[in-house]
Amino acid sequence: MLTQVDLDEINELLDKKLDEKISILPTKEHFAKRMDELSGMMKKIDEEFTLHTGSHDDLDSRVAALEKRPHVRQLVD
Repeated sequence: MLTQVDLDEINELLDKKLDEKISILPTKEHFAKRMDELSGMMKKIDEEFTLHTGSHDDLDSRVAALEKRPHVRQLVD
């Protein structure tokens, strides 16, 4: 049967192991800061993608207009 001393030792060991395990986790402040950084990066990527897509749309409309001209030979069938 376990004595109170045994239970205290087990509890102390569990606390020590738990502290070791969670010591590698980031703090709330560090986590929030990193999420803000990642959110900013994703926003920038999304904006760049939108601009890039707009560029493609402009090029597509220019190519379509050129292809409608009778004197422009189509190179791809």
